[in-house]
Amino acid sequence: MAKTTRLRMPIAQRAKQFAPFKAVTGLDEALEKKRREMEYEEERELSKDRAEEINRILMRLPKGALIRTEYYDGTGYATLVDVYQRADPVKEILETQSARVPFSRIRDIEILEE
Repeated sequence: MAKTTRLRMPIAQRAKQFAPFKAVTGLDEALEKKRREMEYEEERELSKDRAEEINRILMRLPKGALIRTEYYDGTGYATLVDVYQRADPVKEILETQSARVPFSRIRDIEILEE
């Protein structure tokens, strides 16, 4: 059997094969973006006067009115523009065509069109 001579790989080349690499490009940026999106805003407490004012507005809303409602959705404040259906005083829920919002989460409500 003939003996073959192996060329030794230069040290710099050997080191490269163990260098860290990123298998998924853009992963760090995507993770940071997701972290920023997931940051949530704390719910602010309403004053008693403001809560009473919102309650008065809720009780006089005409069915079918277009309303704008600002409410806390669990992570931050959202704005809903939708057609009012009803307010359930027992369950304390505002119902629109596409959403149900607890009274306690409402921060502002405005009638846009009756």
